[in-house]
Amino acid sequence: MLKTKIYSILILSFLTLTVWARQYTVERIPDPKKQGQDHFVSNPDGILSYSEVEELNKIAKQIEAMGKVEYAVVVINDFTAQDDDFNFAYTLFNTWGIGKKGANNGLLLLVAKDRRRYRFITGSGIEGLLPDVRLKQIGERALVPDFKEGNYGQGIITASKVIEQVLSSPDGVAELNSLLPKTPTFIDRNSTSLIAIVAVILAYFGLFKFSKRIVPKANRPIKKDDFEAKSIVIGCFVIFFAIFASIFLFVSLEINVFKVFDLKYLPWTLALVASLILTLRFNTGRKVIKSQHVDVASYLDAMQAYLSKMLFLVPFAPLTLIGLFKQYAKNKVLKQQLVAPEGFEDYHRVDRNKNSNGKPYLTEGQYKEELVEAKTYQIWLGDKPNEVKIVEWPGEKAIHYIRCDKCHFTTLAEPELKTLKAATYSKAGEAERVQICQFCKHKVFLGTVILSKLVRSTSSSSSSSSSSSSSSSSSSGSWGGGSSSGGGAGGSW
Repeated sequence: MLKTKIYSILILSFLTLTVWARQYTVERIPDPKKQGQDHFVSNPDGILSYSEVEELNKIAKQIEAMGKVEYAVVVINDFTAQDDDFNFAYTLFNTWGIGKKGANNGLLLLVAKDRRRYRFITGSGIEGLLPDVRLKQIGERALVPDFKEGNYGQGIITASKVIEQVLSSPDGVAELNSLLPKTPTFIDRNSTSLIAIVAVILAYFGLFKFSKRIVPKANRPIKKDDFEAKSIVIGCFVIFFAIFASIFLFVSLEINVFKVFDLKYLPWTLALVASLILTLRFNTGRKVIKSQHVDVASYLDAMQAYLSKMLFLVPFAPLTLIGLFKQYAKNKVLKQQLVAPEGFEDYHRVDRNKNSNGKPYLTEGQYKEELVEAKTYQIWLGDKPNEVKIVEWPGEKAIHYIRCDKCHFTTLAEPELKTLKAATYSKAGEAERVQICQFCKHKVFLGTVILSKLVRSTSSSSSSSSSSSSSSSSSSGSWGGGSSSGGGAGGSW
């Protein structure tokens, strides 16, 4: 007797769980779009055969292509007891967002086998083509007869073909096309970005033309080492630093790097590149002025005039502020050279633009110190022929030179490597560290250095057999984001 009761409880519990498991909530209904964009039928209980599902997907795809309507079919055994078929189908329709957003041209057919209920739900955009009365007729004439015979797939296919004929008729297609929002053109979608791009190009083009009038032209050849190479190196460094910093920022914030080239961000990218070019042009002018003026006074006058004219660049090329502050600091130091030394206030300074080599007051060694920019000299003369006062100042490259023990001028350059034996792939090489005086060519040997053997670049073409786990699941799709206002029809059999 006890065993019989236990078995009865177990069987009752099993039946209860089975019934509960077959009752779906809206959240538990499988969305067919998760299997791919061309899937429209949800058949979790296997009520429809594979061939019937395929045929319904084909019909729904054709309806979407010809009639511009998203048609979803859901066939289940049952849903939660507290819902009726209208509320359940209506909630499911809006949860999935069947139909195109704005056009609201979606259609849902829900069939609950155990409840013997069916329900059509329509989006507001197709209520004129498929009013409630017509859907009721389709249900009674196409669905109900086959459903009574247990031919659920055949009934849904028959009803779906009728719906396809209605929606693909010339009048139906014309009405549906009028409901769809006009597809915006490329210019419509990106008008703001395009206007911004044109504005940036025109603005910086005007700045380039205007700055071209201000930036002086070199009236004599400029040493490549002093100008071109340094400008290129500095410019490349600034550009690469900006790119590296941007990439680092995007990676840190988990932003797609290629968004920089998106049309929305392109005006900012163009402005950044153009501002870097303007910064290089600004620094070019400083270098040209330096090459044109040997005398400190004329250099300061020309530079002050140049900086005052180029101040307009700062809002459009903020990096020019670095050069501006650096130049103003340099000018402040150089102005000290124009002040006569104490006790020689009545002396006058020699204009070095007119006497660039300083003869006969400077020696060849002193002039060489000026050429390598280790030192610079200001020559002060009194009224009498022998009244000469020479004041030395540190040059811009003073830290790169020391005093030579042989000629006693500050022209001994920094150590450099002179190769004695070149390194190969099989043997190490040898070089000596040497300092060379730029005036007397005296050499100071600082010992030898071993050069490492050359290493062949092993292109480790590790053919990583990337087991591309070809997951059978095709790329998922989605519904169009439509909604329903409650139109449709339902019935039973």
